[in-house]
Amino acid sequence: MPELTPPTNSEKLDLIAWAVLKLLRKVDQVSEQQADLNADVAALTTALGDVSTQTGQVVTDVAAIQQEIVTLQQQVAAGQPVDLTNLDQLAQGAAATTGSLDTAVTGLTGLVPPATPPAGSAPPASPFPAS
Repeated sequence: MPELTPPTNSEKLDLIAWAVLKLLRKVDQVSEQQADLNADVAALTTALGDVSTQTGQVVTDVAAIQQEIVTLQQQVAAGQPVDLTNLDQLAQGAAATTGSLDTAVTGLTGLVPPATPPAGSAPPASPFPAS
């Protein structure tokens, strides 16, 4: 049987250099993934902020419409002529807010990847007999 010789210093340095290069590649991969995650979090934060803003505006619009309805009821009770101008404007504003909220929710939904089943899971069995 041949006798094993210990690695030379040059061979040891080559092994160390190879290990360092391998680690650097892994660090680069992790850095790229972190940058992607940071971008995704920023996009989600912006989209959620927009949804939150639009939702808050819906609440404000509804409160204003409710107050205008109270005002109109008071006018009717006092026998005054009813002017629907303010209510019409508030309804138009609410419709615009609804459109903006729809857009914000669509934007947020577009950032969420579709759900994927866990690895190794099989689809549920059909309750119908095979033909």
